[in-house]
Amino acid sequence: DGLPGSSVRSILAAADGSIWFATNGPARLSNLHQGRIRTLPMPPSVRNVRAIVQDARGEIWIGTSDGQVLKVSGDTLVGDPATAGSPSNSVRCLHPTPDGSLWIGYAEHGIGLIKDGRFARLSAAEGLVDNSIWQMASDRAGSLWLAGAHGLSRVALADAVAVAGGRKEKLHPTLH
Repeated sequence: DGLPGSSVRSILAAADGSIWFATNGPARLSNLHQGRIRTLPMPPSVRNVRAIVQDARGEIWIGTSDGQVLKVSGDTLVGDPATAGSPSNSVRCLHPTPDGSLWIGYAEHGIGLIKDGRFARLSAAEGLVDNSIWQMASDRAGSLWLAGAHGLSRVALADAVAVAGGRKEKLHPTLH
């Protein structure tokens, strides 16, 4: 039916009404819009796409099993220069927040933050309960929720941004 693969790994309903989906074997990123499927060329180093999100500016981001964070730019995927040199550990999830930040959950390296063109990483050394982050969500009360191997934890979003920016030393999460 036009899908580039039979194993759908991640899916996103975008603000414009289109559907983005990632398939495996080999990795592909496709967009279904107005009845047409368009498949974007994937960098050869990508094994699998683990997450697809749309940020507050409407940009589409993907996270890959080989640790890449890529942005859709027209008909291509481009690496974000802010994440150059970040851990090449599997991205498990992505979470955009209304302030334009993009949070990255890694399989073994805690969380990453892309904000205002800069990248920072937080781990157990900065107070996270776990370095394996499987899912993330934020709420209207200003909390960032993290699901990982040790359960569900919550940190104040403002504190996470402050620690990432070097304005605060440690996070103080609550384990639920």
